[in-house]
Amino acid sequence: IQKLIQTTSSLNKLKMDLLDVFKKYLVIDEDGLECLLKNEEERNVGLSISIPVKKVKKRVNVFDED
Repeated sequence: IQKLIQTTSSLNKLKMDLLDVFKKYLVIDEDGLECLLKNEEERNVGLSISIPVKKVKKRVNVFDED
């Protein structure tokens, strides 16, 4: 169970990191965001994210660390 908790925590961190990257390039509808963590077997865990995109940002500062 501890390993599953660690895996779930890591996937939640990954989800947040991915969302931060998407937000650099897209305006997203966070209220419509759907995230699913699946644990089918002890060694197989999946992360599925549905991100409603409102618009694509025209100018992106790739050096912006915010």
